[in-house]
Amino acid sequence: MPPLSWSPGRAAATNAAPTVLPRLYATVVGAAALLTLAATALPGRLALRVRPMEAATFRQ
Repeated sequence: MPPLSWSPGRAAATNAAPTVLPRLYATVVGAAALLTLAATALPGRLALRVRPMEAATFRQ
């Protein structure tokens, strides 16, 4: 059984970054970008949509 003590030299020699496949990384980043676009663009588009006849006959 390995010792349970921490060694700074041993920790510095190991790589802390996980290995991720490039295709999986690109899929996750692309999905996040699409969700961000949908969450910001769609509500804004729906909120700013005005029917042309209402806009033409609107009085202040």
